[in-house]
Amino acid sequence: MMEKSETLPDISEDIWDCLRRESRPLVVYGTGDGAEKLITRLYNLRLRPSAVFASDGFVRDRSFLHYRVESFSEICTRWKEFVILLAFGTSRPEVLRRIYDMADRYPLWMPDLPMAGEEYFTASFYRRHRTELEQVYALLADELSRQIFLSVIRYKLTGDIRHLREGCCSEEACYACLRSRPIRLAIDGGAYNGDTVYRLFCYRPEVEEVLAVEADRRNYNKLERYAASDPEHITAFYGALWRHTGTGMFGASGNRNASMYGGSYGACSEEVPLLTVDGLAVGRHVDYIKYDIEGAEAEALYGSRRTIQNDRPMLAVSVYHRSEDLFRIPLLLHDWNPSYRFRLRRTECLPAWEITLYAT
Repeated sequence: MMEKSETLPDISEDIWDCLRRESRPLVVYGTGDGAEKLITRLYNLRLRPSAVFASDGFVRDRSFLHYRVESFSEICTRWKEFVILLAFGTSRPEVLRRIYDMADRYPLWMPDLPMAGEEYFTASFYRRHRTELEQVYALLADELSRQIFLSVIRYKLTGDIRHLREGCCSEEACYACLRSRPIRLAIDGGAYNGDTVYRLFCYRPEVEEVLAVEADRRNYNKLERYAASDPEHITAFYGALWRHTGTGMFGASGNRNASMYGGSYGACSEEVPLLTVDGLAVGRHVDYIKYDIEGAEAEALYGSRRTIQNDRPMLAVSVYHRSEDLFRIPLLLHDWNPSYRFRLRRTECLPAWEITLYAT
């Protein structure tokens, strides 16, 4: 499908092109949001999966999108040859091992599905934005970042999960990107229940204060309880980081996928305050900002522009929710502050999630 070049790969087709030519049965592994999105995408391309299955031991007498949910054993009995399309994400080591073992024995692809937005990382998308991607590649500060960048692109175009085993690093290696200067005041956008605030204190014990922002009400209640255990160092804010203040509709789900775009089964729209980093930072000097807000990262960055240009804080920005964020966000930050050095880090998971751009 691709040939290697000195920088980005040259491509002639993507996974969707390959699936159009595939004569073997396509069987979808999974029954959640990802499976619904994948099957809808396949239908739109006039491709119809032959079956849906779950792991042996997790099959109940149920259906999913009019498919009877089968066990993997049943799939193996029905067909001698088939293609597995993995449709759920995980970072659990035991589940990853099971999937890798399955991929060693059977054709297994995992089509890249954007978590937010409608743009798929297709061959056409890649060709249209290759210049921007080349620019980002040239801005990356170390070889590991370049390896991660190329492996993610190869995965997105091919659906081959073997590429996602390249360049993964530990959480400690991620936080090591923030060693260039002390952190006194930090802002955590998408603080969930306080887990990332806790880890920041573990890896950077010199932190004096964290302003933690969370828009999902159930998550915020947990965050508020955590902040109350250390009010001298943690202040919790209920709301969504955005480019301007006001109110907006938020898809609340009580988990990490809650977002301003609310795409999961459990999401229910509710009105939430819109906050900006620039507003939170008035009269303060900010040393570090984290953005992991389910596809709203670019919007939140626009609401941080004054702080970024004046304070030049270290940044950790998730760049995996939207297909275009892989190049749009680093180029935006480079335009605002050409002195930033960029590193990409990624912890092991499927699919191409947990990709963080560190700007220091």
